[in-house]
Amino acid sequence: MGRSGDVPPGGRLVARILAVDDMPMHLDYLQEELTHLGHEVVTASDGQEALRMITAQAPDIVLLDLSMPGMDGLQVLQVLRKEEAYASLPVIMLTARKDYEDRIAGLGAGADDYITKPFHIGEVSARIKALLRIRDLQMGVLEREKTLAQLRGVGQTLVTLAHHLNDATQSISGIAQLANTDPDDPDLSEQLRQVAIRQTEKISAVLQALQQAVDSMEFNTADYAGEPDRVLDIESELRRRIDEIDSAQ
Repeated sequence: MGRSGDVPPGGRLVARILAVDDMPMHLDYLQEELTHLGHEVVTASDGQEALRMITAQAPDIVLLDLSMPGMDGLQVLQVLRKEEAYASLPVIMLTARKDYEDRIAGLGAGADDYITKPFHIGEVSARIKALLRIRDLQMGVLEREKTLAQLRGVGQTLVTLAHHLNDATQSISGIAQLANTDPDDPDLSEQLRQVAIRQTEKISAVLQALQQAVDSMEFNTADYAGEPDRVLDIESELRRRIDEIDSAQ
């Protein structure tokens, strides 16, 4: 069975729907009609069972009756909205009540939409589609934010690499200038040769770290001051390798 955002032949958005109602007749109707439209429908007959089904079945959307014995729809909503995992789970309240205050209570408790009984399955289907589209748009925004965070991480990684490359190349440039001061001094030449070797190894370590990152695309992450997202981090491994090179002199 398809999940939220899947579009089978005919262009219908397909979802796993949890229908919650203490009236078996209403559940049978919703299950039959929504299954006919291509959705997967699971049911619960009270609030406690609804919470168990949400955990076990991970529905894309919940059709929740307001008036049920024991834990009613408002109480179910209050529990859901306190849980981070279900804070944005789309919920449509279903009720025979037409009182304005009941609608306000349902929406205030966190319902995304509200339908009064008796309802037409066409209206239920249309509202389900609308909420699924909204949820898919929200998920798209989250994915784009994740991509932007990764790109910021790539930028921080490039800054780290550029820093170490700049240090090494400046050292090599200084070596070249010193070598010109007394090219016939064997002691100076040997010292400069050793420094050049170390700086060349540092450049090699930087290039290897970059190549490994590109090959595996598996980075550790770290927090940087002023950066709200965790970013790609090769600094620790690169710093360790450069320290090894420095300590070997």
